[in-house]
Amino acid sequence: MRVSNVCGTGYNKVTKVNADITPWQLPPPILMINSGELHLWRINLHCTRQSVAKNKLLLSNDELIRAERLLDAQKSSQFVVSRAGLRIILGQYLDTDPKQISLQINQAGKPSLADLHCSPLTFNLSHSGQWAVLAITNGIQVGVD
Repeated sequence: MRVSNVCGTGYNKVTKVNADITPWQLPPPILMINSGELHLWRINLHCTRQSVAKNKLLLSNDELIRAERLLDAQKSSQFVVSRAGLRIILGQYLDTDPKQISLQINQAGKPSLADLHCSPLTFNLSHSGQWAVLAITNGIQVGVD
């Protein structure tokens, strides 16, 4: 599954902390992240019912249960789309099927890649309104809000 299959994705690569802001662009065909880089992704959370149903196929059982617990149907759909987008994008970096991405949750509830992936990638996912933003780095803890 290609990154372009996520509803309304955009990509931005930052190599300097004080870098100029650049417009969102299409991601490169092969995703690689070097030490010191920050890749920002945006995901449009407004998707059709068919897209939400398709995205559910990528989620773990725990993620599906969490989505079902959300009483607001819109919030549930946004959770599904953002987690599927996270899995698709991480799958591209790891060259792994998005469904096979294993996440672990720390005591504060923050997800990270499970140790079995043996990857230095770290990420943070945040959303507001109809957009989610995903920050990915190589070995550096990151937060995006």
